[in-house]
Formats: sequence, C-alpha cells, structure tokens
Amino acid sequence: MPEILAPAGNLSKLFTAFHFGADAVYLGGNDFSLRAFADNFDLDDIAKGVKFAHSVKKRVYVAVNVFPRTGDFGRIREYLSELKKIGADAVIASDLGVMNAVIKSGLALHVSTQANTMNAETVKFYRDFGAKRVVLARELSLREIGEIGARADGIELECFVHGAMCISYSGRCLLSNYLAGRDSNRGECVQACRWKYDVRESAGECGKEDGQESGYVLKKDEEEPYCISEKDARKNDCGRAKGIESGGYGIKDETRRSGIVLKKDEEEPYCISEKDARKSGCGGSIKNGRKYEIAETGGENYLEIQEDAKGTYILNGKDLCMINHIGELIAAGVDSFKIEGRMKSEYYVGSVVNAYRRAVDGFLSDGKVKKELFDELKKTGNRGYTTGFYLDENDRINTLSSKAVSEYAFIANVAGQGERRGTIEIVQRNRFQKGDVLEVLSPDENFLRTIEVGNMYGENGEIVVDAKIVKQKIYLETDLELKEFDILRSKIKK
Repeated sequence: MPEILAPAGNLSKLFTAFHFGADAVYLGGNDFSLRAFADNFDLDDIAKGVKFAHSVKKRVYVAVNVFPRTGDFGRIREYLSELKKIGADAVIASDLGVMNAVIKSGLALHVSTQANTMNAETVKFYRDFGAKRVVLARELSLREIGEIGARADGIELECFVHGAMCISYSGRCLLSNYLAGRDSNRGECVQACRWKYDVRESAGECGKEDGQESGYVLKKDEEEPYCISEKDARKNDCGRAKGIESGGYGIKDETRRSGIVLKKDEEEPYCISEKDARKSGCGGSIKNGRKYEIAETGGENYLEIQEDAKGTYILNGKDLCMINHIGELIAAGVDSFKIEGRMKSEYYVGSVVNAYRRAVDGFLSDGKVKKELFDELKKTGNRGYTTGFYLDENDRINTLSSKAVSEYAFIANVAGQGERRGTIEIVQRNRFQKGDVLEVLSPDENFLRTIEVGNMYGENGEIVVDAKIVKQKIYLETDLELKEFDILRSKIKK
C-alpha cells in the first residue's frame, strides 16, 4: 500500500493530517528548512509531534533541505544529533554534505526533490550511498518513473501527487533573490512567481537587428515605416491605409500618423511612430521569436522574457492533482504519495488528505476512484488543476489569476463534544450566522453531512446569533457526534 505523506506546518496541522488518514507527515524546524515563513517546529514541538505519531503508528520526516554554507555545518550536526534523540523517522536533504552528515548521524536519509533526481542510475547511486528513499524530480513523466522503478530496487520512491508547483526547474529559483533579496534556496522564498505582472512586447533597439529576416522596426532618422517582408506585411496588416479594411502591399496614406507599411522599392522596414514601435514590437524581433518585457504591476523595471519555437515562458503554474491516476502511480512503483502545502491551512490539509485517503483505499478495494473525490478537491483553495509532467499535458499555466480560489470557506475547527448536552465545541475561523448551512469534513461516516445552524452559545452561555469573532469558542447545537479535528465549511455565495 502506498504511503500518504502530508505537509505539517505546525502541530495543529500534524494532528489534522493524522486524523484524516495520513500515514506520515513531513515538517521543518526553525532552521535549515525551505519554508522559513511557515509556523515551523522548535525541537520541543518536533518531539511532541514524533511522540504522538508513534503512539498512533505513524511517521514523521524532518526537512533539512536548505543549501547550506560552510559555516552552517556545526549547527547542522548538532541539530541532527537532537533529531536522532527525538526519534525522527527520517531527514529530507538535498545537499550532499548534509546527506553525508545525516547518514553519519544514524538517521534515515530521504533525498529531496531539490536534488533533481531524474534517472535510475542516480537513484542507484543514492541507494549505494546509504539513502532509504528518493523524492523524484517533478519534471518526470509516469513512463520515466516506471522505468526508474523497474531498474532501481532496494530503495523507496516518493513523488508529489498534489499541490502547488514551483515554476522553476526542480524548485531551483533565483527570482525571489533577485526581486526581494530573499534566498529561496535557504527557505525564504517570497513566491514572486505568484505576483501580478504586466507583460509587453519589447521595442528593443530602433532599427533592424543583424540577421533579422522578418518583423518590423523603427529608425529614428526616418519618417516612413516599413515591414521587412511581404509575409510580415500580410500578417501584420502592414500597408493598411485609413479606411481600407485589408490594405494592399505598399499602400500609403499621407494622413496616417501611426501603423506600419511596406514599400516595394525599399529594403528597410519602419514603424510610423515610436508609440507603434513599442506597441507592436517594432525593433523587438529576434531570429527565433519575439522578445518581451515583464514587470510587476505598478513597477518600473522590466525584465526580459522570450518566446521561441517551444512557447513563451510565463509564470504561475496550475496546481498538481493526480487523484484520478492512483492506479498508474502505483503501477509505476511509487511508494509514497506526497502532498505539497506546509504553508497552507488545516482545512487544506484535512480536505486533501481525506480525498487521497479515500481514493487510495477505494482503488485498493475495487480498482476505482470515485469521481466525487476530484470534485471534493475543488472545495479547497487551488489555481486550477493539472497533471503536470506526468502525462505530457500542456495545460500547466493559469493565465487568469495567481490567487488560489475555493468553492467552500473554512468555517470552524471542531474541538469535540460540548459540555452542554447536544452540542459540539467549535473554534470559529470565518464568519457564519444562524440559518447558515454548514457541511462536515470528516474521515468517518459524518463526511458531507450538513448542519443547519440553530442555537449557538458562547463560553459564558450567552446566545450567539452572528459568529463574527475570529477564533471564538462556540457551542453549536447538533445531533451529530463529531470528533476533535473534524472541520466545518460552507459553500461560498457568488
């Protein structure tokens, strides 16, 4: 049976992940983890998490996956020694020096996806080096993973199956460093790829570039614009005169002050105005495609991006989702299904783990995954779903928005049965009112049952009609027997 591996950004998310069926969690400490802005765990919290996990026969893996400097290794060795005492089940590392230190400490080594492992020979190298598991690169297809699984025995394979995908190659990004001065490879990524950007076609240098055989340019010392070739004239409507819907080749109108034209007796192409040059990309053509500029919306400094025969490299990937391909992942030899999201809420962790737990169990039981489970994943924040590189799918970029959207809102955590008979104790997370209908997220038979909000009481017994205080403790009347770490949500009204 494949392991379901969930993210744990803090102790509450760790408890939530195990409640909804995760076999293991991965977490980061306050140091040496690639999620420096998550809540993260100090050593005491890691110890509490490991103790709880082992009490319910689960596992905890600790990420030490930064790319350290030489001066970091003294502290890293001390940290690994503490993790060994605590009883962490494995350490996730990407740097060879850290990997070596992990093995010498006696801890199990999981090679991070940041190591960019893409072939069976490298997997066998890590096996012989002493690693117990390799987290394969996200750029691999299912076919390639199957080839690795068939050739590299004696070592476990882990793959991401769900969550946000870094736009950079195996997460090796310098965009955060460049734009914000925060090192993504040392846990400080500001997710600059999720910012809103303006993209414009670049004007480049006025004038035709060396070797340029197509396109259109503007020369400062000329008044008349031209296209380089007749093909460009037809494609860009060069020569379209005022009042003429499909201008002929070389047509000119003395009254025109903008646009692009081609004259038969000229070799050099021009735009009429500099404004047209910038708007149309005059002067911006290069041999293998167009040149563009990109800047954060409202910013002044534009960075160059390029379009070539393979496409345009734009930011903001969709979220990975492989819930409909559980059988193919198992057949490929994947031992651990990893869910991304240490920075995300208990609601995200609970809903995604719940869906994949049910999907895996259902497939192992009758060879099928219920369609409703994919729909369930739309109820938590996402940027649209893709199968990424697994199935050679091309639809990986969300061009509409970098903001995650959800069909449902996270309303409350369930803390257990209330002291008052016939109530449950909940902790408010988003506003709701008497008369609202709440849906239950639970790993048991209460999943998808609903509660119409009736009588509610505060801690001191006062009647609550409008629950609008964040993290307010509320006693809600219901005949459902819900458990601690169950979650309540409601459909977002459009």
